[in-house]
Amino acid sequence: LLSPPAAIALGMVVVAACPGGNGSNMLTYFGKGDVALSVSLTAASSAFAAILTPAAILFWSGLYQPTATLLTSIDVNRLAFVLQPTALLAAPLGIGMLVRQNFDQLSNKIQRPTTILGAGLLGVAIVYGTLSMIGDVVPALAMIVPLAVLHNFVAFCVGGVAGTVAAAGNAQ
Repeated sequence: LLSPPAAIALGMVVVAACPGGNGSNMLTYFGKGDVALSVSLTAASSAFAAILTPAAILFWSGLYQPTATLLTSIDVNRLAFVLQPTALLAAPLGIGMLVRQNFDQLSNKIQRPTTILGAGLLGVAIVYGTLSMIGDVVPALAMIVPLAVLHNFVAFCVGGVAGTVAAAGNAQ
């Protein structure tokens, strides 16, 4: 409906298709939510991400002609496309879950420092990424900000409705 340029639309598809990751776990932790459930959901989505993320990106970008054309012009290393989500998401989560299961006292001791470290590293990555792309981002902000706000608003609404429906289903 909004007809964004192909590169921006493809970026939105990629963001929407990626699993929750550590950011959702940290927000759950800081929001005093059920961290174990969040980590479990992240682990499950990360386990499937190697296949589902590339498939979702290919599927959804194929529905919008400008992104379909852009995607065919990009030389995608499909093996790296599969291995990177696994290495970056599933492996650390799996290791963390194994440590939690087998070394409960250690995991309790390192939970807060590793959470702070993770949040700090995520913040550094965001700042670095933003600063390294600032020359490309600033001219497009007028277009990107409303799309990002709408994109996130819809995602939060869908997540909120899904959570409410799931909670209502569990209450019965």
